[in-house]
Amino acid sequence: MMDYKHMLTGYLDKNGKEICEGHMIKCHIKIWVDAEEDWRQFDLILTCCHVDSIGSWVFRCDKPFTAAYIWEEIKDGNPKIIGKDGLRFCPFCGGEAVIRHGIISDDNIYVECVECNSCSGIFHEEGEAITAWNMRFEG
Repeated sequence: MMDYKHMLTGYLDKNGKEICEGHMIKCHIKIWVDAEEDWRQFDLILTCCHVDSIGSWVFRCDKPFTAAYIWEEIKDGNPKIIGKDGLRFCPFCGGEAVIRHGIISDDNIYVECVECNSCSGIFHEEGEAITAWNMRFEG
């Protein structure tokens, strides 16, 4: 089922799924490394975030040494959707994950799969819960 609150990009991942704004994709991409004066291959996690001034979708990278890419630079890297809105899909069932607050109090934050109800641990900071959830991912 498509989530229409996220704008469609018109691009498909390697499995034929439509890539939307907010989707996280994993791809294998060639990057020029100045220090080595050569091209190197990297597996990157990119987030589809916005349309630039000339109408191209911009994908932000999870690595500090890279900034952003447009679709033409990543389409041949076998892009695969692996999450949405900063949360990777469930490592157990592939379902969408959401941030929840308040098992014991509103200060308790955790990530839960909406399909199989698996959860991260309980944290006091949203960023900690997201990091813990995303580190469990094996896909």
